[in-house]
Amino acid sequence: MVESGPATSSGSIAEALLVLGIVVAFPFVFVAMVWLVFRIVALVGGWTALARTYADSDSARGVTGEHVPFAIVLRWTASYRGMVRMGATADGMVLRCLGGARLGHPHLLVPWADLRFTDRRFLWYRVIRFAGSPIPLKVSAATYDWLREAAARHGGEDGGPTVL
Repeated sequence: MVESGPATSSGSIAEALLVLGIVVAFPFVFVAMVWLVFRIVALVGGWTALARTYADSDSARGVTGEHVPFAIVLRWTASYRGMVRMGATADGMVLRCLGGARLGHPHLLVPWADLRFTDRRFLWYRVIRFAGSPIPLKVSAATYDWLREAAARHGGEDGGPTVL
């Protein structure tokens, strides 16, 4: 026989409040965890270091061409496969993360004069260096060619990129 009384009803109220608390807190905890993961990736991968020099809140202005690279890799193996949109402006190369990856990844605007196109390769990637940072940018050959053409088109003679 099941007893019914004050202890049972207060137990069910406590359980209901616990479930309600979990349901209400879950979205906030989830967003905080996703933000933390993206912040760690940005820190370990080098995006945070690049943002110290090249962060730009208004990098969408003047983009004349956009390219979605197959993949770009920053420090070590921080791959931004399908998460980055690369653009070209008169001022430089724009890197913008898409979707939730924007958390912890400010837009970057790298002046054309700060790009250093190298002949170095890392596995199947081509390596581009930045004048203002030791972090290398590793991209596919197609992205490398696209970016070099955009740099030649926008960089001009005096402010253009350096080919190493």
